[in-house]
Amino acid sequence: MVAEGKDDILCRSVIHKSLFNVLPVLGIGMIGNIARVNKCIQLIVGRLHIVKTELIDGELIVTYSDGRVENIGPISGESDSDSLSFYPLPDGTYGITAGNTIYLEGIAIPEKYRGREVSTILNDAFKGNENLKTVTIPKSIVSIGASAFSGCKNLEAAELPEGLVNIGASAFNGCEKLLELEIPESVESIGAQAFYMCAGLDSIVLPPLPISIGGSAFYGTAFYDNAENWTDGALYIGAHLIDARAVGVEEYTIMENTVTVANYSFADCDTLKGVSVPDSLALIGGSAFMGCDLLETVAFSSKSTLFNIGESAFSGCASLREMSLPEGVAAIGGEAFSQCTALTKLLLPDSLEKIESGAFLGCTSLVELAISAENSKLSVIEDEAFKGCEGLTSISLPLSLTKIGKSAFAECTALAEISYPATEKEWKKNVQKGSDWNKNTPDKNMVFDEELEV
Repeated sequence: MVAEGKDDILCRSVIHKSLFNVLPVLGIGMIGNIARVNKCIQLIVGRLHIVKTELIDGELIVTYSDGRVENIGPISGESDSDSLSFYPLPDGTYGITAGNTIYLEGIAIPEKYRGREVSTILNDAFKGNENLKTVTIPKSIVSIGASAFSGCKNLEAAELPEGLVNIGASAFNGCEKLLELEIPESVESIGAQAFYMCAGLDSIVLPPLPISIGGSAFYGTAFYDNAENWTDGALYIGAHLIDARAVGVEEYTIMENTVTVANYSFADCDTLKGVSVPDSLALIGGSAFMGCDLLETVAFSSKSTLFNIGESAFSGCASLREMSLPEGVAAIGGEAFSQCTALTKLLLPDSLEKIESGAFLGCTSLVELAISAENSKLSVIEDEAFKGCEGLTSISLPLSLTKIGKSAFAECTALAEISYPATEKEWKKNVQKGSDWNKNTPDKNMVFDEELEV
């Protein structure tokens, strides 16, 4: 055993301090930054460095290069503002990351820092922190970033506050000791795989309000894996349809009072031909029915409360022939009906405000497109929205329109008439048009209401 001299004592002091505090004179800023600790130690002693650190029963065990093992002692307790790292955001609030909390079992995020609210837990903030058991999240937090707590396999409790709006993709992925989850009413979106493989999670409560729910958000949880929670091949969590890819029927009726169909919930169902939608349904998630090759009909009632259709929601539904969207729908997501090659008739509601990029891209059989010229609220048709709709022969654009994106009607080779209920002068003045918006359509196909000319 090498006798412990003055330099060794100093070295141990450096190790202890570097695990808990900033030591500016040596440049040690982050707890657990072993590479920098090693460098400092080597500069002081020239031979001793840390080869391994372990947290065993809440105590930090350090192994040195000379074979010695030292129990530094308990590493626990709640963090304070000096332990976390804060980053100013454009809106004047702060985002946070783990900072010097890597060895702590409990973390309390402050509501304010330097007089300003802490609003965001940033992407990867606590990712892979296997020591973390509990986290206190204040009501000021509105967003939890992607992978913020991913891999925190010992996290047992994380109460989400009212006021939280977004939970990012993989935010709690792999938090296998998390047992209960209650999503507050303020949450609007839950990202893909947000709670993926949280194996112990057997109690999930979602509010009865529309929420955008990403694919596999709850896959691999105890709740998901419990056969008793499934009904005829479909998994519902409260008012939300999470997964119905195993329904195995030709006709399916979504349960009454359902408000959300989650992303990918029916994707690639190879038997589904018809779906009946309850009046309560407000949101159809991205890729919800993507690749349902045999799907022919989607039935909405006149009392439907649907307001949003997500990206690629019906993309590749090659047997879908007609679609009459109910009044109340405000947005159609990008590529929502792209490559629906059998779609011949499309009725759009007056409430529709925006058609996203590629929404009806490649709908080669579309011949009837109904938009109210007078009552429509449609203001934006984005890039390639109707590109390649080779069967479309005429369309009436509303006065409410302010923008047509690039190639929006390009390659609509049979589009002989595009009518606008105002003068050519007003058309040029009021509607912004992207490049090639009508490329490869018949010449002189614009029709204006020249009677309005002064």
